Amino acid sequence: MGDLSTEPGPAGPQPGASGTGGPGNGGSRPGGTGTGGSGTSGSRPGAPGTSGSRPGASGTSGSRPGASGPEREVRLRVRQEALPATLIAGERATLRVTVTNTGPAEAADVTVTDTLDPALTPDPAALPDGCERAGRAVTCGGPGTTLLPGQNVTYDLPITVDPSLRDGVEVVARAEATGSPDAEPAEVALLAAPVRAFADVELVLAAPPAVHAGDVIGYLLTVTNHGPARAADVTVWSRNRDPGATVTDRPAAECPGSGRTVACDLGDLAPGEVRTLALAIAPGPSVPFENCATVRTAGRDRDRADNRSCASTTVEPAPAPAELPPSPPARQERPDHREPLAEASYDEPPQPVDKPFAPAAAKGDNVEGDNVEETEPRPAGEEVAAGLPMTGVSLWMLALGVPVLLAIGLMVRFLDRHGRAARRAR
Repeated sequence: MGDLSTEPGPAGPQPGASGTGGPGNGGSRPGGTGTGGSGTSGSRPGAPGTSGSRPGASGTSGSRPGASGPEREVRLRVRQEALPATLIAGERATLRVTVTNTGPAEAADVTVTDTLDPALTPDPAALPDGCERAGRAVTCGGPGTTLLPGQNVTYDLPITVDPSLRDGVEVVARAEATGSPDAEPAEVALLAAPVRAFADVELVLAAPPAVHAGDVIGYLLTVTNHGPARAADVTVWSRNRDPGATVTDRPAAECPGSGRTVACDLGDLAPGEVRTLALAIAPGPSVPFENCATVRTAGRDRDRADNRSCASTTVEPAPAPAELPPSPPARQERPDHREPLAEASYDEPPQPVDKPFAPAAAKGDNVEGDNVEETEPRPAGEEVAAGLPMTGVSLWMLALGVPVLLAIGLMVRFLDRHGRAARRAR
């Protein structure tokens, strides 16, 4: 909308007004006759009144219909622009909105409302003073905001562009400015800003530094989107140069197919997203074995220097099998590892040589002619126990030997008594 300010100076009466007009030359343009009602240049086409007058006005020229007094017209002009002019998906930008009072009168309660595209998100914490966010709209100014004739006010609105936007789309913002009740209808400014989508896709290929001949090489491919925008249609491509190598393992979902060429489709990667792929390759006879991989995106890539990565692995000869030391012979073990028990020895008491063996007389027996001292025989158990060696003899052998010795003692006593009876019978 252009500048609508009027030229100063009074004009003649409007058509249909009673009374004569003022001096005809007051509002005439150059070349007019200056007489009221003449229709000369400067007047509107078909108007019977003088130049500069508005049809149907009962007062002086330039006043609003029905107004009596000086002109009080308020005109507001609104403009907006994007900084930078081309927005970058995923990055911050600024929408600059400027409102100018182009009328001859003061503009009160000036309000500007900017309705943003859904892909543009304002930052409430960074909005300028006097601005508030309500959903997708940002409103600035309002009661108390006054603009004098020719004065303007500018609001810088910080925004963030949606990182998922694809390259080449446009976003739209609609700014509307209003003023006091005397102002003309609100003026609207539309902004259509193009968007560029840039991503930074990086590939890192990792492998062990060395393997033995006959082993496979395990590779780990890491793909990262450093942003700021979404990376569209990301693919990874790898083909080893050794004709003797074989791909033994690959992710079937992302990398279908067979052969030495590996092609993986990762789809879209959001900013900051990381994807990993594992491959296994049986190397050929080349020493060292080198493998490379490349990542690509269908969109714009800010840094293509990190789209390729290689890894080298040395193939060493297989180690000779180690000789095992001879195993010791198996030890033959008896089922019972306990040592055999030592047999207890029993020594008979010595007998006198010059006297024949005579059993001791039993208590109560009287034998004539024999001077035999009657003595109490000692318990057989005590006599045996005193002569038994305790070393190596278990308790159960001792318990078994006591009854045996007691039985022997009883048998000796019985024989002794039987001998005595036989002698008496003779």
